[in-house]
Amino acid sequence: MERLKAHRWFLMLMVLIVSVLFVSPALAQKQEKITLRIVYEQPITDRGHSLFKVWQEKVNAINPQRLHIQYLGAFEVIPTFEQVAALRKGTVDMVVAAPTFYSGLLPDAMAIQCMGAAVTVPESRKKGMVALQDEIHRKKLGITLLGGLWGGDHHVILIKKPVPKADLSGLKIRAIPVQQPAVKSVGGAVTVIPPEETYTALQSGLLDGVACPSVLVPDYKYAEVAKYIFYPLIPMSSWVPVLMRADQWDGLPPDVKKMIMDPLLQMEPQVDSFFGKMENDIIDNFLKKGLKKTGASTKAENAEVTKKMVKAQWKAFVEDRADPAWLPKLNAIGKPALGID
Repeated sequence: MERLKAHRWFLMLMVLIVSVLFVSPALAQKQEKITLRIVYEQPITDRGHSLFKVWQEKVNAINPQRLHIQYLGAFEVIPTFEQVAALRKGTVDMVVAAPTFYSGLLPDAMAIQCMGAAVTVPESRKKGMVALQDEIHRKKLGITLLGGLWGGDHHVILIKKPVPKADLSGLKIRAIPVQQPAVKSVGGAVTVIPPEETYTALQSGLLDGVACPSVLVPDYKYAEVAKYIFYPLIPMSSWVPVLMRADQWDGLPPDVKKMIMDPLLQMEPQVDSFFGKMENDIIDNFLKKGLKKTGASTKAENAEVTKKMVKAQWKAFVEDRADPAWLPKLNAIGKPALGID
C-alpha cells in the first residue's frame, strides 16, 4: 500500500514538473504583449492610406493585451526613400511604402506596381505575383511582403491647353520617374522641376502640364492653372505593400501572424473598388468645377494608347532594370496579365 502511495506521489510530481517545464512557458508566451513599430511613406491621415489606417485599427482591436502596432509617423520620422533601409537595419519593425520608393534597392519590385495597372490586388495574389515578390524581397533584401492596401488608381496629366488626340508632342510635362515612361510614350518632353516650383512654372509657361497621382490631385493647386485632364490616364497603380523583416516575421507566434494577416486578406478585395471610386469622384468633382477632358476621343484610341503606356512602363521598369535571374518569372506572370508581348 505504501509503495502504491509513493508511486502515485511520484506520478503527480512528474506531472507537475512537466507542467512547469512545458505548459507554463507556453502560457507565458501567450500572455506576452508584442509591439511592432511601423512607419508610412506618407502620413497615415493621407487619403491614400485610408485602408491601412482601418487595417491597423482592426489589428490593434483584436487583442490589445497581445499585439499592438505602434504608428511612429511618416517621412518626418524617417525620410521616405530611407524607410526600407531602416527596416532592414531593425530601426523599425514594419514599413508601408510603394516599390517606387525603394526600387533603387530592388528594381524587381516595380513589376507588381506596373502590374497593378490592369490587375486587382487579389488577382495579383492569385496569379502568383505577390508570392514571387515575397520570394524576391526575402532573398535580396531579407524582408517579406505581406500584402497591399492601396491600388486600383492611376496618375493623371493636367495640361494647360487642349490637344486634338492622345499626343503630347512638343509639350513640356513635369513628371517624376514613375510617370516618365508613360509621358514619353505619348511624345511629352519630360521636365524635372522641384514640387514647390511646379505651380509657378505652370503659371509662367515654363511648363505645359504636370503629372500627378490621381487621388492626390485635390492636395495640389495645379488644376487652378492647368484646366485639361489628358486621356488616357497613366496606367500606373500605387500598389503599396506592408513590409516586414523576414526573420522577425518568421519568428512571430502563429496567433500574432493571424491577427495581422486576417484583416489584411479580408480587406484586399476592397482595395481596387475603393480607390477606383475615390479616383472617379475626384475627377468628376474637377469636371464639375470646369476642368475638361482632352486627348483620346474614342474608346479605341484610349485603349490603344493605354496599351502603349503599359508596354513602355514594363520595359523601362522591369525588362531594363530587373535582375536577369528573375526576369523570366516576372515576365511569365506580368506580361499575360497586362496583355502585352
